[in-house]
Amino acid sequence: MTQRPYYLLIVLLFVFSNTQALKRKSSRTSTPTLAELVTTHAKKASTGIKIVNLENSRTLYERLPTTHFIPASNTKICTAGAALHILGPSFRYETLFSTDTSVGVSRIGNLFIKGSGDPTLLYNDLKAMVLKVRAQGIREIKGNIIIDSSIFDDQSAAPGWAPGDGPIFDKSELRGFLVDHSCLTVRIKPAHAVGRKPLVTIEPSTSFLKIDNRAITVSNPTKQAIHTFVTHDNKILITGKIALKSGQKFYRIALRNPDLFAGHVVQELLRKHGIIHRGTVRKGIVPAKVRIVARHYSKPVHTIINTMMKKSDNLYADALFKTVGARRYGAQGTWATGKKAVEDFLIKTMNLSERGFILNDGSGLSRTNRLSAAFLVDFLIAMYKKSPFKNHFINSLPIAGVDGSLRHRMGGSLTKGAVRAKTGSLAGVSSLSGYITLPSGEHLVFSLLTNKRKGQALSFKTTLEDRVCGVLLQRRGVKDYGQSVPNRASHIIRPIHRKL
Repeated sequence: MTQRPYYLLIVLLFVFSNTQALKRKSSRTSTPTLAELVTTHAKKASTGIKIVNLENSRTLYERLPTTHFIPASNTKICTAGAALHILGPSFRYETLFSTDTSVGVSRIGNLFIKGSGDPTLLYNDLKAMVLKVRAQGIREIKGNIIIDSSIFDDQSAAPGWAPGDGPIFDKSELRGFLVDHSCLTVRIKPAHAVGRKPLVTIEPSTSFLKIDNRAITVSNPTKQAIHTFVTHDNKILITGKIALKSGQKFYRIALRNPDLFAGHVVQELLRKHGIIHRGTVRKGIVPAKVRIVARHYSKPVHTIINTMMKKSDNLYADALFKTVGARRYGAQGTWATGKKAVEDFLIKTMNLSERGFILNDGSGLSRTNRLSAAFLVDFLIAMYKKSPFKNHFINSLPIAGVDGSLRHRMGGSLTKGAVRAKTGSLAGVSSLSGYITLPSGEHLVFSLLTNKRKGQALSFKTTLEDRVCGVLLQRRGVKDYGQSVPNRASHIIRPIHRKL
């Protein structure tokens, strides 16, 4: 009888210990370590990760940190830093209207338009410039409208661009003079009867483009499908079907030769506001001696960078890339001069290793770009600790659950507002790099670069990145992150080193 309490105590201890073990197992299952998360996806994709405590520079976790990956729009992190340092946050693009001769009081000879590479120029900006011309009493242009877009070359596609990456809008042609993102809006409205062509209008309207409408109005809404395309001879080709009872449809399409298109927009605006012009619109160079008749300044470059980073705008990024090349070397902005300017900034100004990167554009559309997680973390640390433009840079990053490309991601109570990071996405590529503010007030800097393995689909998309950020905000000790994985020579994405 005296032994029964003893046996009962043993049974209770056994039950208690197993209950605690199950709780620990359940806890591990619900909140896996970083190593467990990454291993889950390792069969289909290769991921480079580095996470560092910003206050004490301690590495919390890393996996293949120095391996090169295609970074997609994480390239814009470098573009933003270079633009802030080389151009300065208060830099503004300047577009000029000028003339070489005056013929009487109300007439001028040629009208020259000097572009500065401003990617933000809008239709209403050109309208305001035309009204300034009219306000000076000018009522006729006897000569031609001459577009000088020579600040940039005419090579729109950077080395490594693939035709299938992203919508056409994301690959608008870049020129030294353009309007409305090198795009126009096509409005298509069904005809009043089946079998007839729909009504098509374009904005802004100009004689530079011709409409080739081959679409037809149909009765069955399930069979409707409209396709729009700009041909090489500047025709807007419209094919397909639109339902009789459907509403008006809008399409945003990229243009070819956007500098000449913008020149024709100016011509239409001049005529609309009572200024006669019977000459041609062509490309040329502004002579040395001219009289300025109108000018337009863009918003400060830190505002442009903010839009570029939040919305991941490719045209803005590549315009900044070529602009820093032109500004740094006093030469034409090209992919080559932009590349050299950004490389010099990263190596000489930020004191980073040239083995950590290969950059051929500013947007990240190029599949020949390469960055490592370690390089991006080092760059983010340098911008945070050494850059006089730290605040402009950090404020430009999308905020989880709040704005930009992270507006609809990580909106939970733990992550919302705590993650500031740049996203990146191409077919088979996903990336996220930036800063995390922990509940304790400490800051982490991190980079995740994922490229799919050959023959595998990148099905998880951004899930890994969001879960990693969630784990980082939950963990307290380094041991909770899991075992780091060093670089291995056999890794699927091999380092690509620049030839010296």
